[in-house]
Amino acid sequence: ELAKKSGCIGWTIGFESILQKSLNSVNKPENIVKKYANWIKNIKKYSMVINGLFMFGFETDTPDVFEKTIEALNQLDIDAGEFNILTPLPGTPLYNNMEKERRILTKDWSKYTQTEVVLQPKNMTPKELLDGTKKVVREFYRNKNMLNRLIKLFKLKISPSSISHTFFLNIAQKRWYKREFGI
Repeated sequence: ELAKKSGCIGWTIGFESILQKSLNSVNKPENIVKKYANWIKNIKKYSMVINGLFMFGFETDTPDVFEKTIEALNQLDIDAGEFNILTPLPGTPLYNNMEKERRILTKDWSKYTQTEVVLQPKNMTPKELLDGTKKVVREFYRNKNMLNRLIKLFKLKISPSSISHTFFLNIAQKRWYKREFGI
């Protein structure tokens, strides 16, 4: 309520994953998957939009994470989304651990964009990680799905500026992923 009163029109939230075991594996106790729907409902109650951030390639992720994410996105009321591939950056504990386990696939830093696979995932192939991420992006940014999300905003009586912002964010994200992923 206070965020809305302050002029806030939307939230960018790092949900990271729809699988609690993935969140637990990276010590994200503040992210509680079973509470996502209520958090979103509360934000929507005050007519604010949500840009959800998600990542794939956690140590506990398996190829079914992509289909599960698509299902969750269809149930959650997220207006825009960003979908990234886990990327171990030099100097981080994740990178050091991956280096020690010889799971770094390249040290070509131009590939460390979060849209290319630079590590060997634990429970899937690099191709499965890339293809699965592309599948989620394709599904989320289908024209029909983008239109349905905007229609929901109109029904919630979201402000025209928030709807406009969300529309252009969806278009920009879709174009960016098309360039990055070739989809």
